[in-house]
Amino acid sequence: MESFKILAAIILITASSIVSAQDRFSDAFTKALVSNKSVPVTATLFINEHPSKKEQFTSNWEKGSIVFTNGTTATNCNLRYNCWKDELIWLRNSDFKTGTVIKTTVQEFSINKQRFIKYDDNQSLIKTSLYLEALAIGKVSLYCHRKVTFLKSSDTFSDNHQYYLKVNGKMIKINLRKSRVMPQFSESQQKAIKLILRENHLKLKDEYELAKALDIYNVQIKSKLNL
Repeated sequence: MESFKILAAIILITASSIVSAQDRFSDAFTKALVSNKSVPVTATLFINEHPSKKEQFTSNWEKGSIVFTNGTTATNCNLRYNCWKDELIWLRNSDFKTGTVIKTTVQEFSINKQRFIKYDDNQSLIKTSLYLEALAIGKVSLYCHRKVTFLKSSDTFSDNHQYYLKVNGKMIKINLRKSRVMPQFSESQQKAIKLILRENHLKLKDEYELAKALDIYNVQIKSKLNL
C-alpha cells in the first residue's frame, strides 16, 4: 500500500512538471523546443516588421527539412526563408506561431527544391554566418546569398543577391561577370567551361545558366575520375 502511494505521488509530480513546462513554453515561445520525430527545433519568436511584403521571402510556407550541426535532422517542417533578415522561419503546427530557427544550430536546410547551407563568411571585416542557396554542387560549386534590401523611399524590397564560387575547396565571393568568374579557374578548367557554355548556348552572367554549365562540368570530371 505504501509503495502504491509513493508511485502515485511520483506520477502526480511528473505530470505537474510537464504541464508547468508546457505552459511556460506556450506563453514565452522563447528558445522554443518542438519535437519532430524526436528531433528538437530551437527557435525564438519571429516578428514580421513588413507583414504585407512577400518579396522578403523566397516562397510561401513549404514543407522542408533541417539538418542540425549535431548531425540530427528535423523533417516535414513548415518553413520559409526570410532574405531580408537572412533567417530561417518555422511555423509551429500546434498554435501557428512563427519562430526564427537558431542559426548556430543549423548546418543546412531544404525548402521544396531549394537547398541552403550555412556558411561562415570570413572575407568581410566582421565575421558573419550566412545562408547560401546551393545552385551547383561538385568539384566546382556555385552558391547565392539571396539578400534583399529594403528601400524606405519606395517602401519596397530590392534584390541584392551575392554569389560565391567554390573552387578547389576555396570559397570566393564573385560578381557574375566573365572578368570575375573565369580567372578563378585554372587554364584547363577555363577551356572546358568555355566550351560547355558555347556548345550549350549558356550565358555566364545568368545564375541558372552558369549553374547548369557547372553541373555539366562536374559530371564530366566525375566521369573521367570513374574511368
